[in-house]
Amino acid sequence: MFQAAAWAILCFAPRGTRPPEYAPEDLQDNLDRHVAEVGAWRDQGLDKAFSGWVERSRQPELLTMLLTLTLTWQEKAPPKFQARPEAKALLIAALRAVVDTLDEAARSGS
Repeated sequence: MFQAAAWAILCFAPRGTRPPEYAPEDLQDNLDRHVAEVGAWRDQGLDKAFSGWVERSRQPELLTMLLTLTLTWQEKAPPKFQARPEAKALLIAALRAVVDTLDEAARSGS
């Protein structure tokens, strides 16, 4: 997860620049919102809810890449390093929170 979050940060900080500044409470707000959204997927049908949720991201292509890499790493990791199934929802929500927060900060000129 941390490696994927670091890659997200680098996407918003090309060589010779700094990543956008953001308020930690903005990241927390995004994380809280996305955790709640992911928690509601069971009521909507997982596949449809997931694809719509990704498309509503501020950077859907970047989020798709990061989720694909992270979930693939999780599948191929030794069992003792794999996230528990119930923790994967938090991992997914956290990556979207990072991407959305950085995008919001970059677009606001922070």
